[in-house]
Amino acid sequence: MTLNEKKKKENTEEYKQTNTKKIKVNGKNKLLLMNDEEEKNSLENFVEASVKKAIEELFAQKENIVYESLIDEANYPENFKIDDFIRQSTFEGRIDYAKKHLGKHIGKGTARIVFAADRHTVVKIALNEKGLLQNKAEATIAKSEPKIIAQILSADKSYSYLEVERAKEITNEDWKKLTGFSFDDWAATLRNYMIDLTNSKSFKVKVPDNFEEIEDTDLFEETVRFIVDNDMPAGDLIRISSWGVVNRRNKNVPVIIDYGMTNANARLVMA
Repeated sequence: MTLNEKKKKENTEEYKQTNTKKIKVNGKNKLLLMNDEEEKNSLENFVEASVKKAIEELFAQKENIVYESLIDEANYPENFKIDDFIRQSTFEGRIDYAKKHLGKHIGKGTARIVFAADRHTVVKIALNEKGLLQNKAEATIAKSEPKIIAQILSADKSYSYLEVERAKEITNEDWKKLTGFSFDDWAATLRNYMIDLTNSKSFKVKVPDNFEEIEDTDLFEETVRFIVDNDMPAGDLIRISSWGVVNRRNKNVPVIIDYGMTNANARLVMA
């Protein structure tokens, strides 16, 4: 194809529709016509650099946010300095610092990694942008939900880490002992209740015989309110892995330990 023929082709509406890409720059939508592979690569590099700059600006906000909490300040190992940890300017730098001074992690997902600070506290560190979103959601929710969630002691303004009350893993046997109901019955009741409440088209499961007793408990009512107030997907809270056990005033109670993936965050991640 000659240079003239190429230019004529690029001026057709069909070509423009096929090769136009919409991106957001500084909060504004822009349409870019991609003439060739080189320009496409340039755009990808530009977007990547913009995202990197935004993350660096987030990490620059090093001031801590301190929460009123039911638990005491974490007793870190002597060689772990929270100020030095915060000064690390990248995801990798903070994770390496935590590994060096806190030892092996006790939990890891696709977005966050968790280290034990002491017997009562853990540190949740973001692995990527998704982790920042989840930390921010938990830090925000923690300001108004002190009872049903694991307590947060502190965070930094970039939400690259959270200092959180350490909960023990909860088993089906633990759940039955603490609530009087099996987790399967409790989860089935919550699932069906939320489907009715939200007019969801999700399929219901078999209703347990004791569903009315479950619905009357404080824990059930608090959980429903938590889901509604914070725009949470109920599906996360019918998994026992989203729960743990903490001791409050010499009494073991179940609390939610993983609540960063709100519906709003899920939409952002899927976009």
